[in-house]
Amino acid sequence: MEWTNRGVNWVVYHVKGEHHGPNLIVMDWVQDMNLPYLPSVNFPIPMRTNLLLRKEKDGKEKIVRYFEEWWGNKQLNRETTFPLLGHVHENLRYFTGQFLQLLISKKIL
Repeated sequence: MEWTNRGVNWVVYHVKGEHHGPNLIVMDWVQDMNLPYLPSVNFPIPMRTNLLLRKEKDGKEKIVRYFEEWWGNKQLNRETTFPLLGHVHENLRYFTGQFLQLLISKKIL
């Protein structure tokens, strides 16, 4: 399965596998990036997305935890490294995500 982001046609996602459990969904996929100014260079990023679920009283499932592993490595956070470095890395990821979301919503990217 392939799809592209809305407004970002230089990122293509290839889903390699999707595994469902009672309280967990694991997706293995590859994110291919071809930058507009370097079209001949391809940057594949293998990723694993984990969604931990909980059933609500009305029977619907709610995502209670979400995390990703890039190239099979867990992301740096307060538990996997020194607390200060983990805190800085978490905030950098948050800021980068918010900034990219802003650029995509303004159709700059």
